Amino acid sequence: MQRRPNGFTLIELLVVISIIALLIGILLPALGAARRSARQVTNSTQLRGIHQGMVTYAQQNKSFFPGVEGDGTFQAGLAPNPGVSFGGTPGLPTIGVAIMLNANSFTPEYANNPNDGFVSPADLSGAAIVSILNLSYAMLELNEDATDINTGNVMPNRDRAIEWSETLNTRAVIASDKNTGGNGVVGDLVSSVWTETNSGEWRGTVVRNDNSTSFETTPVIETTSYGNGPDNEDDNLFLEDGSGGEVDNDAAMIIETFGQYDNHGV
Repeated sequence: MQRRPNGFTLIELLVVISIIALLIGILLPALGAARRSARQVTNSTQLRGIHQGMVTYAQQNKSFFPGVEGDGTFQAGLAPNPGVSFGGTPGLPTIGVAIMLNANSFTPEYANNPNDGFVSPADLSGAAIVSILNLSYAMLELNEDATDINTGNVMPNRDRAIEWSETLNTRAVIASDKNTGGNGVVGDLVSSVWTETNSGEWRGTVVRNDNSTSFETTPVIETTSYGNGPDNEDDNLFLEDGSGGEVDNDAAMIIETFGQYDNHGV
């Protein structure tokens, strides 16, 4: 009697390959979701850490976060070395981040969302020059171009400046993932590093002034409140909803001044 040779037949091998391919097809999406979830957790940790660094700085700055002096005026660009300016235009998030990096509040990598391929850590080997190419996060817009009638100094928005300090306000969003969309003046080009560019969909982490974070699936926050102003219902993080000046006490998250939106400079 002839014995059957050891090993798989071609049909058996094809069945095994098909089963392996099926398992890979099932597991890959789950692994991708797990990686995204891990990056979101890391991102939330970084934003919380940045806010904690701001709080630590405020304890030595009459309760104001970096970027605003103890007297309520804007901090100018730092220049510890002759001819080197740090952080860009007063009132923009980059200068506050540069101040904290120079104070060793956190490492440059903390300013980079792990899902953001457009940025790289700031180089601290020479001058801590921070630009939108080093920063993944939008922060509360302070610059309203108002001036103090006595000193002529540019002053921050009054209500938002109140929140740019240790208020522990649960309704004041201080920083968030940026808007990666185009010039979203009409709001339909909004997107984030978690969505397709210009898709009209934004998802991302926000950190509030009580140091709490949450991952939001829309830029519209149900209720915000800044300073002494009234509550803002259905407040778009990237759009000023008021009529200008000090009545704009709603959320307005920027990296650079492209209308009321940030679009990482492109």
